[in-house]
Amino acid sequence: MLKLLAGAVSAVILASSVAAPVPEGPGLHVDAFGTVAEESSAPGPAVPNGAYPDGTVIAWGPASGKNDWLVASVPGSSLAQQRGWVGGAEDAALIAMCSRAGSSAAVVEAMGSKYDGTVRLLCGSATVGLNHILKNHPLSQWRGQMGGDGSVTAWIRYLIRSSLAAPAKKAALVSNKRCYSTPVHVYRMVNGRPSWWKTINPSVYVSSNNKIVVTAIPTTSSRC
Repeated sequence: MLKLLAGAVSAVILASSVAAPVPEGPGLHVDAFGTVAEESSAPGPAVPNGAYPDGTVIAWGPASGKNDWLVASVPGSSLAQQRGWVGGAEDAALIAMCSRAGSSAAVVEAMGSKYDGTVRLLCGSATVGLNHILKNHPLSQWRGQMGGDGSVTAWIRYLIRSSLAAPAKKAALVSNKRCYSTPVHVYRMVNGRPSWWKTINPSVYVSSNNKIVVTAIPTTSSRC
């Protein structure tokens, strides 16, 4: 389901140039891989003062018309350990699972999409799914978009899910493929409050007839 993720970026938008909304929440989400992520898919109170230590990274993107946000990384170890954020260890476990022989059809996560129903992110191969994504866009690229040290594979999945559920842009492509993209705002906690850092627009490609994620790209500007 949900995790912590990261990305690559070539341009950083100045905070003064865009008025981005403040994330809302919180809630607790545990996925099939044991990742614990603090997130909310329903409107709630604004992040309270002192809720997270300075340096915490929060991602906020529209999903199904609701405010869906994710604490992507927390500095230091005590809070991260307390809430189950395991970062690189989780990434290694998922990548190892998808590297095993015969794992290409294994479902990493099933996600709802606005135009193609339930779409599965598979371990896949060199041409489709998570293995294809990481082959072409390694963890370092995704981490550059996250700006913190959380689980990159969870961050990738959060961006994919947000784009599929509430796309700001979509485009029908050849060979029964469709591109989805939505703006995801990234905040850092500064003096106890979320301070907008950048907005990214990941590009997610799905096979409409096979109902699978083909690839995802950590783009700052959508390619849809």
